[in-house]
Amino acid sequence: MVSDSTTQSGRYSFARAVVEGGLWFSGSSFAVKAVGIANTILVLRLLSVYEYGLYHLVLAAYGLASVFFLSGFDQIVLADLMRAKGEGDPGRARRIFSEFFLLKAGIGAALFFAVFFGARAVGSWYGADIAHLVRIISLLFLLVPLERAMNMVFNYHLSFRAMSLYTLTEEALKLVALLFFIFVAGMGVSGVVLAVVSASAGAFVVFLPRAVRLFGAIPVPIPVPMRQESGRGPAFLLVSAFSDYGKWAVGFRYLGDFQRHLRPWLIRFFLSTEAVGIFAIAENMYGQVVGLVPLVNVFVPAVAQHIADRTGIRKLLYVCVKYGTPFFVILGIASVPALWVLIYAVFPQYAEALPVFYIFLLTAFTAGVSNILMAVFYAERRQRAHFFIMASTVAVTLIFGILLIPAFGVAGIAMEFVISAFFFNGARLWYLFRRYPELRFAPRLLFSFGAEDKALLRSALSNARGLIFRFRNAPRA
Repeated sequence: MVSDSTTQSGRYSFARAVVEGGLWFSGSSFAVKAVGIANTILVLRLLSVYEYGLYHLVLAAYGLASVFFLSGFDQIVLADLMRAKGEGDPGRARRIFSEFFLLKAGIGAALFFAVFFGARAVGSWYGADIAHLVRIISLLFLLVPLERAMNMVFNYHLSFRAMSLYTLTEEALKLVALLFFIFVAGMGVSGVVLAVVSASAGAFVVFLPRAVRLFGAIPVPIPVPMRQESGRGPAFLLVSAFSDYGKWAVGFRYLGDFQRHLRPWLIRFFLSTEAVGIFAIAENMYGQVVGLVPLVNVFVPAVAQHIADRTGIRKLLYVCVKYGTPFFVILGIASVPALWVLIYAVFPQYAEALPVFYIFLLTAFTAGVSNILMAVFYAERRQRAHFFIMASTVAVTLIFGILLIPAFGVAGIAMEFVISAFFFNGARLWYLFRRYPELRFAPRLLFSFGAEDKALLRSALSNARGLIFRFRNAPRA
């Protein structure tokens, strides 16, 4: 096993963290998608239409209950954790971590008991055959707090390798579990649900030794209440964070989910259920393409830890706009022939989704800057502004959806998707440049290759060579 170089994260440079994280997440993303496709094909071939519908009902029940995990708050905690590390305050970082774990553990335990013992009521409403599946999936509520805590440990040490390989390991274990529960145990849909739970538990067990090694010992002290400056009483750090800016992040997350679920219902209202399917296929293809390079997982911890390095953040923003934009555009163009062949060779019934997908690809012009904007908003604790920008974007979605769907059909909602993406990212960029003028750069630099570009190229090549050298010469157990 290659030793984890991220134990020396204190000596990480901003550029090196971004380069290494980008390489690990991008590389593992291809493998994750390949294994995920294998899992999907296996499930689709082995389950009947009724069983597959039952499986998705169980996942939907889990998803609905998971709303109470306050997932939108996780990025706030991560940003505060990395800020504490960057400011040289490990004690505060440990308190944030322990409060986060106790919060998630408490919510997870409550959700487990509610769903596990409420499964009988679900069964009486939908049918007895779903009750035992709901009980199985409820075990995930006990595993999620452990997984989130482990992810925080990896983020704290900028262990991008562990973070990227965790998802790949979980998908691989799911494939193994599917093969066992279905072919060996002959369990059908219950085996598929068990495979999901088993893969989650297995990935945690596999990476637990690395998490313990990186952190020295995972800290779980009982948080000591902190007296507020106003003297009004004790408060936990996360309570203070939630009341100040965390609530806006949770609201932002809920608005994003509302926007995502609004589009299918607009299509159903104006068109048909089949049109919803065409839109879903096109949206999924677009998500697969831009998801090949999930840089937001790198930017959030790196930017938060180095928030005082304004020059470094400006350079990263500049690189994302100037070089990230053409990269995602080229990636989108390259995906066109590959997906055209895939659709017509394997899924010709979904050929109508291709023109819609081509319209979606216009948002590739915003993909390069979108991830870094998200990271900067979290690191700067500008969640209130983020919330209102998202609220405005939801209004744009509603207005243009109503106007364009009747006129252009499914293509109309794809046009709305593009308009909303440009509005959302344009508004965020305008806000940051107005609020933080030190992050601005002259537009003419986007169309030239000067001294700053040469310096950035030399830095990127130097970091890449260093990473390759360290990887090839790292001691192996």
